[in-house]
Amino acid sequence: MALLKATNESTYTERVANSEEEEEEEEEEEEDEEVPKFKKSSGFRMVAQKAPEVQQSSQPILNQSGTQQEVVVSEVTKRTMTKEEQVVQENKVINKDGEVTSHHVTVTQHSTTQSSETEKPNEAEEKRQAELRQAQQEALERAKQAQLEAQRQAQARAQQEAIQR
Repeated sequence: MALLKATNESTYTERVANSEEEEEEEEEEEEDEEVPKFKKSSGFRMVAQKAPEVQQSSQPILNQSGTQQEVVVSEVTKRTMTKEEQVVQENKVINKDGEVTSHHVTVTQHSTTQSSETEKPNEAEEKRQAELRQAQQEALERAKQAQLEAQRQAQARAQQEAIQR
């Protein structure tokens, strides 16, 4: 029985490890497809350009009066390589009256990686992608903190109103 249990655990561990490896390989293949191709002709370097992709997600939050709002977060996730890259995040808040307010958060990031003759384009692209992900995470973290602060203020106001009644 113990041998059967140990065998089952080892096969389960192998399956989990294999599925994780397959997921990593799929992600690497997707990233390989996304890497811009560099062409050299007469000393100039051309970069294939892709249109930026936009991802949207929505999160409910409480507004100042304690009712729920819908927050739509839209981010530009991919850009071509430039000297100064920007990640733009737009928060649209729709309150219960149907009013829409927008807040634009722009994170300016100076590119610390520039392709050199010795550096492979894939390495430069990986570094650039890592920097973009970090900047996006920081922007999202700031947005979450602002959202939490707004919720705390709304709860404090609601408690004050309840005490006054």
